[in-house]
Amino acid sequence: MVRVYTAGNVVDARLVCDMLLGAGLDATVTGGYLSGAAGELPVDSLISVWLTEPLHAWRARELIDAFERDRLQAADECVCQHCGAETTTAFTQCWQCNLML
Repeated sequence: MVRVYTAGNVVDARLVCDMLLGAGLDATVTGGYLSGAAGELPVDSLISVWLTEPLHAWRARELIDAFERDRLQAADECVCQHCGAETTTAFTQCWQCNLML
């Protein structure tokens, strides 16, 4: 087995693992039950995604890189066309004028 992703939380680990499984790669999440020990253990090694077949690591890395790029683009800021207030694309309504973005 080879670790291909270290997650900050269980949700991110599951998203990546499910994406890899959907692409036909045999992946599993480890450490998901250890998140309660975050104050006692090093966070960078708690929750990770592992592949059963190390030869598929290059394909997993491509998929994970695309996943992370998409997340960054989704978090980009946008500007309300009505009032010009800056917000993020995570919202559907402007915080300042309450109109739909």
